[in-house]
Amino acid sequence: KQRYRHYAESMSASKRKANSPSSDSSISTVSGRQTPEPSVQPPTRAAPLLRSKWADLEKDVQKYLEFHQEHITHYHYVLHYDPSNFFHTDLIDLALTYKPLLYAVVGFAAYYHTLRQPDGKLSHFLSYYSRSLSLLRQSLHTGQPRTEATILTILQLATFEEHLGDWPNLIGHHRAAHEMLLGMYTIENVMDTE
Repeated sequence: KQRYRHYAESMSASKRKANSPSSDSSISTVSGRQTPEPSVQPPTRAAPLLRSKWADLEKDVQKYLEFHQEHITHYHYVLHYDPSNFFHTDLIDLALTYKPLLYAVVGFAAYYHTLRQPDGKLSHFLSYYSRSLSLLRQSLHTGQPRTEATILTILQLATFEEHLGDWPNLIGHHRAAHEMLLGMYTIENVMDTE
């Protein structure tokens, strides 16, 4: 909330400055101090370093990760602001360490890729969604510790279900993520990571 409030304040300050004849659009004044104006990171081609991290993955998974990097933005996740470019950096890094999240992200990208194809088929993205679900269930049933990647997998699946209009599964995933959040975080440590 603090980050969003800071963003909102800086945006309104920059709008006021933009209306003045001598404004520098890259600097805004918030609470009497100058701060750089936040920028929205547009999707970009995956950096070679990032691509090298997924070089050992199957070709179709690489294709959809590349698509995610080039075409998916924070707006696809129904967020107005992503100051740290989380969806192109941290989310992908975590996905490369946790298969259920990897297939959830790939499935989400495959969904949008399929929508762009005139002959797109449900099976192109539903197979990744199903694989993510089964790997997540397996992870939860074997007693693996709950991590940020576990919560992000559930939230990625919920985002996917919201786009599909699958309300019963969406509600179930929201509840599961909520319970995990309450179990893993406190008021003191909830803001420690993005």
